[in-house]
Amino acid sequence: MGGNLVLKAAGETGSSEPVLAGAIAVCPNIDPPLCVEALEQPRNWIYHRHFLVSLKARLRRKAELLPGKWDLSELAGIAWMREFDDRYTAPDGGYASGTDYYNRSGACHVLDSITVPTLIITAQDDPFIPYSMFTVPLIQRHPTIRVIAPRHGGHCGFFHWAQNGEDSYWAENRIVDFLQERT
Repeated sequence: MGGNLVLKAAGETGSSEPVLAGAIAVCPNIDPPLCVEALEQPRNWIYHRHFLVSLKARLRRKAELLPGKWDLSELAGIAWMREFDDRYTAPDGGYASGTDYYNRSGACHVLDSITVPTLIITAQDDPFIPYSMFTVPLIQRHPTIRVIAPRHGGHCGFFHWAQNGEDSYWAENRIVDFLQERT
């Protein structure tokens, strides 16, 4: 969700924050309802399981630091990301429900307000960040947003062998290029 947060902040501040010179996001989840639906598809079970296990472990660690803040009695039985977000993420963030959280937390609602140079790197084959989110006219015609979307890369996996002239730090070097264009 880090890329989504960066883009959301850029959209919410617009031109009102002069210290924000630009924004960069890699594989951002700009439309949470669409992304959680993709994440919960059977083909993505390994990603879904990994994220859910990680979130549960993180919540258990936080609960040790803040005893009594969360009721963990139902945590072990949660099998879906939506359940976790409805039970824990949404209330922690001041949202009425998981659905409310998904509907209000996406950068897709404020992209039109971005006024700073913005780079979005995403892969057309990302299994749970659908590329279709980035092909809409709002993004494609936006004067300050540039999207780089190679056919392959999965979710943040822009890996190349450092042979035959391939760039083994492909995504990182696109970010460096973007920053150097602005200095």
